[in-house]
Amino acid sequence: MDALKKIEPFEGKRFPLRMTEVKSSYHLVRPHWHDHLEFIHLLEGTVQVHIDNRTFIVDAPAILFINSCKIHSMQALHGKSCTIRGIIFDMSLLAGSLEHSESQHVYARFIQTAPILEPIVPLSSDME
Repeated sequence: MDALKKIEPFEGKRFPLRMTEVKSSYHLVRPHWHDHLEFIHLLEGTVQVHIDNRTFIVDAPAILFINSCKIHSMQALHGKSCTIRGIIFDMSLLAGSLEHSESQHVYARFIQTAPILEPIVPLSSDME
């Protein structure tokens, strides 16, 4: 299956952000890519994540960062229901925060260099 470029409904709007929630026992995210950044919060279940040519098995709870222009997909494993929440946003939301050295470091490390990153697993419970 070819990955298609996904056009987000917020493109061209004043506030470039969209939140989603998906619950499924199979396909959670079909292969696609977009110009935007994305965080995916795996709330329950075990999933197989594909980012470009890499595959990860991830157990909940976990948060994954998907950089722009990366082909990605996600499916539930073992036929069990999984729930994810996604937040997709344009890089312009970070533009005003790049004046601070901490923000510049985050931008340089995670966004500008565009590496394929291991999923961030797990994060502390204070994110819930």
